[in-house]
Parts: sequence; C-alpha cells; structure tokens
Amino acid sequence: MNLRVLAEKDLAMTLENFGEGVEITFTDLKENEHKVFGRVGDIGFGYDTDGNQISTRVVQATWRLSSMVSESGQYMIPNRGWACGWVDLSGKRWNAFVTRCEPDRTLGIGRVWLSFDLEKE
Repeated sequence: MNLRVLAEKDLAMTLENFGEGVEITFTDLKENEHKVFGRVGDIGFGYDTDGNQISTRVVQATWRLSSMVSESGQYMIPNRGWACGWVDLSGKRWNAFVTRCEPDRTLGIGRVWLSFDLEKE
C-alpha cells in the first residue's frame, strides 16, 4: 500500500471520527440527500490586508470524497447552490449553500465554502 492510499484510509479517523466529526447533509439541486461525516469550520473573525482583526464569517465543510460516490462509483462533487446542513456544538441546526467546491483528489478530501445567503455571493 503506497502512502497516498494509506493517507486516504487515515481520513476515516481524521475526518469521519464519530467522536469529533459531525454529520453533514448535502442536498443536490434535484433534492437528493447525501450524508457524510466530516468537519465544519465556522469562524467569526478574520484579518484585513493591514493585519487588523475584523468581524467576518467564514464557513467551510470538509469530508472524505470516498464517502460520497455516485452509483457509477465516481466521486460526487457538490456544485454551487447545493444545500448543506449540520448541527453545531450547541445543538443548533444550520443550513447553508455551497458557493464553491475545492476537491483534493490527491488525498481524497472534499472542501466546500458555504454561504447562508446565496444571493449575496
């Protein structure tokens, strides 16, 4: 087994670990649901180009690409407009929309950037 294959298998522990990961539900444009376990990052502060802290919100989700495959065995890559839902640490349910997807096919990690208002993106 080469290192890339081993790294992809290790994603089961680093991204899908049921003690740390969360269930993420993607809903495609045809209303089909796709459930995976992964991580959701929701950060409320950032920095401007001068290094000053500013109030902002950056939300992204990551998961193991091999956990979401089509019937033909191909990775399913969420597109702009797909819905994405998860429950945060306080138990609150969040629903957002995919604005872009950046799959890493080298190691098999999917990452999407999310927005709560698709019209403003």
